[in-house]
Amino acid sequence: MSPHPSEDNAAQQTGRTSVTLLKTPFVGSDSLPVDLLAAFNLAAHAVTNARQVILIAQTFVGSGGGDDVADGYARVIAESAREIWSEYPYHGVLTPIASELAGAAEPGSHFGGSSAHEAALSFADLVLDRVWWVADPLHYSHFRQHQFVRMDDSKIRDRLWSIAAQLSRKKWPDADALLRACQVETRHAAAKRFPGDGALLLGMAPEAEPTIWYHGNRCYSLDRMDMRSVTIEEDDFLQAFLWTKPTLDASELETVCGGRDFARIADTLRGRFSGLFAKAIQKSSRGAGGYTIRVRRVPRAK
Repeated sequence: MSPHPSEDNAAQQTGRTSVTLLKTPFVGSDSLPVDLLAAFNLAAHAVTNARQVILIAQTFVGSGGGDDVADGYARVIAESAREIWSEYPYHGVLTPIASELAGAAEPGSHFGGSSAHEAALSFADLVLDRVWWVADPLHYSHFRQHQFVRMDDSKIRDRLWSIAAQLSRKKWPDADALLRACQVETRHAAAKRFPGDGALLLGMAPEAEPTIWYHGNRCYSLDRMDMRSVTIEEDDFLQAFLWTKPTLDASELETVCGGRDFARIADTLRGRFSGLFAKAIQKSSRGAGGYTIRVRRVPRAK
């Protein structure tokens, strides 16, 4: 990697706080020591945003790439690219524990790096590289010398087809498998530090309430990683819970969404994608026609 700006300078330039300072895992619910938690959140954030860039580019091509949808796709890609770039100054959190993570990695789960965590950062770096090279060639070489240089993402919309073509030329790692490998590494590393606590090794943290995570541009997941694209009607339905509260009765849904067949929409969503979202879509006890659905936006560092 190229020289990184200091963390203080990065915070001033981006106006955000790194995911390495989050108090809970970016994905999952494992209990980890602070330094391992910071490393895992950095890797999980990198994989999530890199995967989103690739998936959105593929979805754009699959949609036919019309001008009427280009703005939405470009916005999500730009947001994810900025997220990857914003964490560069914090890559140093891996340095003190790099050998520990490498020693905790399972055989065959290094993904070309010394550890899955290192591979996760390299994966995101290469995805951003492909986007930046097409979207802002003027500043690309400066970025590789000084990574505090920002990308001009105003051209992403006009160059979406070229960005998608660049991304399609490489076989990318399985993002889900890479994320799982990072989870295993941190669990094993924590278990070696605290051998008496088997829950760390097994990841036996209390399970949270089922939540549907919103990634933007009608994309949702149950684990903040494995996204699925829903219809406009389904998106409107889920957005009602995102922007108001987890439990809405029929009249409240109608106020937000207008007159719809909410039972049909909910049943369709429960059955789609092999029942992926079924456990997160529950009928409300507050009366007929109501539902309880916890919908949250995938967290961005602030």
